[in-house]
Amino acid sequence: MNEGKEKSMKHPSVIRRATALPALATLLSAVLFFASFDAFGQTTRLRVSIIPIVDTAPLFAAIKQGYFAEQGLEIDTTPIVGGAAGIPGAIAGVYDVVYTNIVSSLLAKSEGLDIRIVASGSPAGVKPPDTAGLIKRKADSFKSGADLNGKLIGVNARNNINWLFAAAWIKKTGGDPARVQYREVPFPQMVDAVKTRQVDVAHAVEPFLANGVRDPSLEVLGWPFSTVLPGIRAAQWIVAGESASKRPEVVRRWVRAMRKGAEWLNANNGSDPFYALIAEYSKLDPARI
Repeated sequence: MNEGKEKSMKHPSVIRRATALPALATLLSAVLFFASFDAFGQTTRLRVSIIPIVDTAPLFAAIKQGYFAEQGLEIDTTPIVGGAAGIPGAIAGVYDVVYTNIVSSLLAKSEGLDIRIVASGSPAGVKPPDTAGLIKRKADSFKSGADLNGKLIGVNARNNINWLFAAAWIKKTGGDPARVQYREVPFPQMVDAVKTRQVDVAHAVEPFLANGVRDPSLEVLGWPFSTVLPGIRAAQWIVAGESASKRPEVVRRWVRAMRKGAEWLNANNGSDPFYALIAEYSKLDPARI
């Protein structure tokens, strides 16, 4: 467990608060700021789309610690491949809350979809190691983006944040993103995709990244987020504008519970309960995490 902790937790606290990117100014003007709301009676069930990575840990902490129950909320989670897939579900009313990324959010707003940011995801690290990295087989001689022309890169979804930053890292380190091929691979399968040569490199995210690095045949090639744009706040939790307008008190309660979940994580970062929580929803062995 100590080895895994050293490789995956050297960066600052996983859940932090930071200033949002200036590039998001237009989108952030639609952010809802919620006041206190104490009077509620019956339990409300919310359908939440998630990605089983370390960044969604505040939600699961809030569920596990009973913070949502305190707010009269019951949470049903649905795993999805990437944040872009959740946004149409929010607009259609399939999901009440969606975990997504800034690229998908900006694309949705540019297409006229009414979404509102209600909570921020974790920011990337300001220097390596980060919560996401490109992993490769040690036997392969790739050293930089210049070596990846014509190679196959695993990303969880095309045209999203991980795809964009993988491409940006390739360009920054001498390669041509247009000459690289991309294959969609769910985060939990990325390590196996590299080992079985389905892809040459994969943009893996914690906790699957550290789990892969423990394999003696694999290593990290690069850190796209902290190399390209250190400290970027890459993801958010969003709701449809209609839901925010019709049920603001429900969203306030959801945000309040999420904040307590983030506080619990910061207080317990690196502890056995922290690892056990992530292992439970990521389906990984706690000892390996």
